[in-house]
Amino acid sequence: MLHLIFSADRRFLGEILTERGALERLSLNQAGESEIGTQCQAWQTRGLVVRREMFGTKPDGSREIFLYFDRVQPRDATFSHALGAWAEEHQYFLIELDRPRVVHWEVMLGLPFEPAERFALLFALKHTPNEMLNEWQRGLSEARLLAEHEAGAAASTVLRKKVTPHLQRVFGN
Repeated sequence: MLHLIFSADRRFLGEILTERGALERLSLNQAGESEIGTQCQAWQTRGLVVRREMFGTKPDGSREIFLYFDRVQPRDATFSHALGAWAEEHQYFLIELDRPRVVHWEVMLGLPFEPAERFALLFALKHTPNEMLNEWQRGLSEARLLAEHEAGAAASTVLRKKVTPHLQRVFGN
């Protein structure tokens, strides 16, 4: 499974590939290296720190909660779950993509969208039914052609005007 990690302000930081829950590959962009690079290096050598809870009963019958920290090793099958908990605790967004959607994500990376726009499109893509993915392919192909023919800010404006109506048709808005 491909996990895409975003900052709280929706900036894309990198990709984390897991297989059967274990870490396979970690790739951060420049923003990711600067923001979470040190933490990611620590995961690979010492494991990912996760908070655990244990419940107990006092002699008087009341319940108490014990909190402690544990480390999940990268090759552990629970690493993917621990990664999600880490992202939530540190206020990062982690979006999981299956293989059919990864191709569309890779096209989106090459288009001149603002971080919040790219994040919103990715969120919509993640929740698109499989039978509608061909519509995404058409819309993103059109967007890529437009971006190749336009320059800089003009490309972004043209994309918003052309792609947004197409995606609204896809989602029925």
